[in-house]
Amino acid sequence: MFKPICLALALTILLIGCGGPPPQTESLETQVLDENAAIAPTDTLGVNRTAYPAPGESETDEASAPTDISIPGSYPAPGQTDPLNPATQPPTSGDSGYPPGGVAFRSFQIIPGESLVSYEANLTLINENNRAEIAIGTTGDVTGEILIDVENPQNSIIRYVNIEMADFDSGDDQRDSVVREQILESETYPFATFIPREIKGLPTEYQEGQTISLEIIGDLSIRQVTNSVAFDASVHLQGDTLTGEAAAAILLSDFGIDPIGVDGVIAVDDEIEIKIEFIARP
Repeated sequence: MFKPICLALALTILLIGCGGPPPQTESLETQVLDENAAIAPTDTLGVNRTAYPAPGESETDEASAPTDISIPGSYPAPGQTDPLNPATQPPTSGDSGYPPGGVAFRSFQIIPGESLVSYEANLTLINENNRAEIAIGTTGDVTGEILIDVENPQNSIIRYVNIEMADFDSGDDQRDSVVREQILESETYPFATFIPREIKGLPTEYQEGQTISLEIIGDLSIRQVTNSVAFDASVHLQGDTLTGEAAAAILLSDFGIDPIGVDGVIAVDDEIEIKIEFIARP
């Protein structure tokens, strides 16, 4: 009995004298985690992500990442592509800019064929004792969109107006050929586009059938040259039909069009008038 106790005591003293129990060896899993911790950044949850930025770069917190808040069916923001008029930038009219998502605007489309665009140019027939004449050319190839907020008319906007340039008819085939080929160069530049930027005169309240006088200021593009133009206009809404007319004077030289005429025969004034008479429906 005494011998086993002495033997156990001797073994205990021997172990203490040798520095205690043998050190534990780190597991392979612990070693791997320590090595990765030196090179792999972590997100806010402490999870290693190989796609995360290298140490020293800022990390993105998934919880605060920006989300897409666009509203289906809303109009494109300025600078994005306008699907209704891909050749131009989307318009912003007046202080209201784009209609906010969820606001009930009534969309009216300008009806080609029922609407009319015309130009009026003053001619001087030099070979006929300087006789004055007015040349008028018209086309029904015009499209566009107007958005009306009936409850808050001051928020209404005109998105765009497009005019096809190849079909102006003045009743004189030779003159129309010169206009198409030499002045408008409609085979190369088939469209003129007007993008309204500001509408002055919109009322705060509207009564159906009321005629409203407006000034519409925007960018007119002809032959890829754009200038600011102000149209004097009037509009009238009755039921589902919106009618209106607008007129503005422009200088052909502002759009890179050289003086028109034939020496000793005919001269055309630099200033011409453009008129738009439109009918629009939903």
